[in-house]
Amino acid sequence: MKKVLASVSLLSTVALTPLAASAAATPQLVSSDGYPVRYQNAKASFYNKSASEGYANVWRAARDNWNSTGAFTWTETSNVDSRTFTSSVSRNDGDWYNATGLTYSRVQIDANNPAWQTGASIYLNRYYLDLDNYTTAEKETVATHEMGHGLGLDHNPETNSIMYYAARDQSISNDDIQGAVNIYSSARVLNSDETEPESVANDTAGMHLEYRKDYTGQSGLAQLKNDSEMTVVGTIKSAKETDDFSEDTPSHYTTHKLAISETLKGTALESVDFIQAGTSKVVNSDTKALKDGDRVLVTLQKDDSGNWHAVNNGQGLFIGDSSKARSAETFSRASDGSTVTADMFK
Repeated sequence: MKKVLASVSLLSTVALTPLAASAAATPQLVSSDGYPVRYQNAKASFYNKSASEGYANVWRAARDNWNSTGAFTWTETSNVDSRTFTSSVSRNDGDWYNATGLTYSRVQIDANNPAWQTGASIYLNRYYLDLDNYTTAEKETVATHEMGHGLGLDHNPETNSIMYYAARDQSISNDDIQGAVNIYSSARVLNSDETEPESVANDTAGMHLEYRKDYTGQSGLAQLKNDSEMTVVGTIKSAKETDDFSEDTPSHYTTHKLAISETLKGTALESVDFIQAGTSKVVNSDTKALKDGDRVLVTLQKDDSGNWHAVNNGQGLFIGDSSKARSAETFSRASDGSTVTADMFK
């Protein structure tokens, strides 16, 4: 029998006074099928996999940061099979490139069932935290951001938000608290004849990254133009997906082959292979999937192994409008839909 969830309107499921409505309340994550992401209730347990006491304590500080708001409660468990866990890696390749933190969400969806989260794999990336000399307090900020994704919060463009794209010295804002309250202002409960799901094998999965830098807005475009090692316009010719579901070193990314028609910065080449975080199995919420034949403008950086990456995935990737002649071609940023032209990157 399928497990059907019902929605019951309640006052906040935690004992707090709701904040005043905010136009900037941090939004809720949405699954690849368009359903809002959340746990069944405003609480979840996690297993702390960090081998070092230092990183284990970073995650405990992040737990305490959220628990102190009263909007959501994280509890550390000794259950090694917990579907939600925290950990860390040291990677600068694949979907980890330029990411200080990354959260994979698993969401159960069926024809009769609103989306609800069955677990989250929540990581810090020691490679960039060490490279950029993050202090313990700054690591705790990144961990708090990632646990925010874990409970269901999306990014917030406000620079004072813990869910800012490149949080380093932020703390949980009223907008973040209001976002969590909004998510859990109604509780999903199982029908009386139903039980918790025994298997999550058919769950959909999504990824949510925190970056070293933020390139949103006009000032971000100027910085993106400066930081890019190569900027090109071309047509997607093929794609190869890589999915590694191991818990210790997961990775999910797509390698695109681009036939180049115009080089705006860098060495002129006929084609280039570049990596975009996310696959059809693990969807990246910060960008858009590309298909063969798409015209794109892409800003690129190279990792230590010589592989090219779209800078910050959706922030450095722009998809062309096929309805316009190339002489009047415009491109829409994959992360936020803002419009640019090739001339802006010359």
